[in-house]
Amino acid sequence: KRTTSGPDELPHWFWNTYAYDIAPVITIIFNSSIKLGIVPDSWKLANLLPVPKESPLTESNQLRPISLTNIIVRLFERAIYTTELVQVMENAIHKDQFAYKRGYSSTMALIKAQHTWMEWLDGNASMVRVFSFDFSKAFDTVPHEILCNKLKKLPISPYITNWIINFLTNRYQRVVVDGVKTEYLPINRGVPQGTVLGPILFSIMINDIRPVQASNLIVKFADDINLGIKVTDDSDASYMETNNIINWAETNRMKLNYKKTCEMVIRGMITRPLPAPLPMIVRKSWLKILGVTFQKNPSMWDMHLDELMSKACSRMYIIRICKYYGFSRKGLDLLFHSLILSILVFGIEVWGCASYSKYLSYSQVDKLLKRAYKYGYLMYQVSIVDILNNKDRDLWEKITTDPNHALQVLLPPSRQLELRNRGHEYELPRVRTE
Repeated sequence: KRTTSGPDELPHWFWNTYAYDIAPVITIIFNSSIKLGIVPDSWKLANLLPVPKESPLTESNQLRPISLTNIIVRLFERAIYTTELVQVMENAIHKDQFAYKRGYSSTMALIKAQHTWMEWLDGNASMVRVFSFDFSKAFDTVPHEILCNKLKKLPISPYITNWIINFLTNRYQRVVVDGVKTEYLPINRGVPQGTVLGPILFSIMINDIRPVQASNLIVKFADDINLGIKVTDDSDASYMETNNIINWAETNRMKLNYKKTCEMVIRGMITRPLPAPLPMIVRKSWLKILGVTFQKNPSMWDMHLDELMSKACSRMYIIRICKYYGFSRKGLDLLFHSLILSILVFGIEVWGCASYSKYLSYSQVDKLLKRAYKYGYLMYQVSIVDILNNKDRDLWEKITTDPNHALQVLLPPSRQLELRNRGHEYELPRVRTE
């Protein structure tokens, strides 16, 4: 939690209760720290909590290290981010990065990728080759000197740059498990997970990963990097583009995890032969990108829906137990929305474009929602189609009313001539994909 204390063990309630009393002193410390470009040594200490990536835990490499710094440091980091780095993230960080930026989200990253792939197939592309890259311990292996050099090139105040560089150096951390603490050990690489600035610094680190050819697409969300290659009858830049990312990793001393780096080929016509796979990159018939499972047939979502239903049904047990112990219908409704409905509707703007009859109106998802209402888990009857329509409508309004929206570039051109009153101002494209 954001309120969890760090190595100094000063609880959140202490800072909240005595904020007005200690604010003048803390302000002097903050200003002096920025002016001198020096972070106090006690602010560079962190407790490392190993959190399982998957449950149940079977191997030690399935643990994600979460760094807990002192609450006062996180407060200072957040102040620096909101006053100095927000504009940098919006202007200096490339638009292919959809994480840690105002108005951007993982759903937008998925929409940008899917829309571009389908647009290529509706054009002259014979197929789309999608590569999903994974770095081994991405946040923990960032070389400080390379990151600092990239940081200096950004339009950031020299005072803030020097402070961040000092923030990264001479850091120490210890592992804490069930109250047992190890000795502090130095850290000479990586950006600390669990801090406010850590994800921002990682975005700066990978900001210069760009496609060689502008006709191809890279979509990033934090350390998730997905490369889309437009393949035509006489052009396939897959080897060049993947080599570009491999060379970037070697130059920046970051290691690619080839076991998790995969390729999927989306073909407009199944009769077209598949291209030869690239060395060391596994080819699959599906890819899971930011929580949504894409299949090689762009109109198929069976794997994604099966996974959603599996998760939802496993969590229904919790709802049934809560009802057995007397939870009110209002409480059950809150639980259902938090534990189950949030899973079912995530990314629906992406996969909801599929056939209504197969995936939405008469699907297991809609049947599950009807049963939930029948058994008293929902206060009001919910339709997955209505949820999709509402989300699509809200997204459309945001895109069309905000000229700086991340998905503005995906809008079709405006109609120049109004021959008939069709009720819309954009040219409707003709498509060959479903």
